[in-house]
Amino acid sequence: MSTRSITRKILIVLVAAAMLLLVLASTQPVSAGSQDATFEKIEIEVTPSIQGVGGTMEVKVIAYFFGGCCYQLFAEDITCSLEVPVGLTDKFNGSTPAKVDSLTALAGGEATLTFFTFTLRCDEVGSYMLNATVDSSNCGSRMAEAEVHVIKGATITKPEYFPPTPTTESTTMIDFDSMYPVGDIEVTQAQVYYFASDKKYETAEMVAVNETLEINGNPMDFDGVLECDRDEVTGTGFKTELPQTDKPYMYYWIVVKDENDKATTSQVYRIDVEDTSAVQMLNMISFIFLVVTLIILVFILYISHNVMAKKRLGDEEKDSFSVLGPIGRKRFLTRDETEKFQIRQESIIPVIVIGIIILILIIVTVVLAITGSADELFTHILDGK
Repeated sequence: MSTRSITRKILIVLVAAAMLLLVLASTQPVSAGSQDATFEKIEIEVTPSIQGVGGTMEVKVIAYFFGGCCYQLFAEDITCSLEVPVGLTDKFNGSTPAKVDSLTALAGGEATLTFFTFTLRCDEVGSYMLNATVDSSNCGSRMAEAEVHVIKGATITKPEYFPPTPTTESTTMIDFDSMYPVGDIEVTQAQVYYFASDKKYETAEMVAVNETLEINGNPMDFDGVLECDRDEVTGTGFKTELPQTDKPYMYYWIVVKDENDKATTSQVYRIDVEDTSAVQMLNMISFIFLVVTLIILVFILYISHNVMAKKRLGDEEKDSFSVLGPIGRKRFLTRDETEKFQIRQESIIPVIVIGIIILILIIVTVVLAITGSADELFTHILDGK
């Protein structure tokens, strides 16, 4: 078997072993003394948090679990309970799901979430405090609270919108239902007030009453108001179309009026608008990173092969020298020796080209880090959006 054939087999074995080690390292958790995930907090989201008597509220409890820096951790037997005050009724007598048997908290610093959902019926007018507790058998428990309001007015369901992921390239259609569950009063009109912003506000800090809006007690302006089309078949359905925007966030609230001209205002909602041009740019950069990584891998294999080949040629030249005789004896290079010499000269060109590519990659990485785009890029690569 030739030296060249042996070298190739050695390189193949080394590459295969390296890839196997990478796969094992990425799939197997590393022992860190404890397998228990870090249970950081829980949050409560209520939609709508302001509802008319007879309507329903959806309460979503979100639990945040964290793995290690480079290894997975685990949470077991996760359950959620909600204290439902008098004036509200838990329609299904518990959360959905009732229990999460096991959860794997992924490595890397991002939270792994689990959700529990309750559906409450609003029986009496008033303001209520909801207290939720999430327990686990090995990570402890966490608590959170949220305030909700039941008003004497029409019910307004949580709006649905299309497309499900709004983008900067299209308008957003929203539809909802509004009615009086008690009595024969009819909702005759619905309007949507909206504004777009570069800033992300917490909707819990935003309070709207008819056409006025306050954030932490400070009045805010809105961009416009839209009249909603009523579904004449159901009589309770309404829909409208939010305008296209290049801002990352769209905020809106709903005001409905009944036949007595009495108004009911919903909570403020936020829509996260996806910047399609930014996504396309991230896709392009991700592709470039993939190509450059592949080039670097090929370059490493190429250099390894070249080093082994040069060592073999050096050994052959030493053997040839002993046959040719003393230094100073002149002779013409053979055809094989000429080709080997040309290969040595030409092998410098790929090294220069790949070196330039690596330098460009380093510069791009530094620029992304300085501008703060690196985190967004890696999130895009990992999450695919």
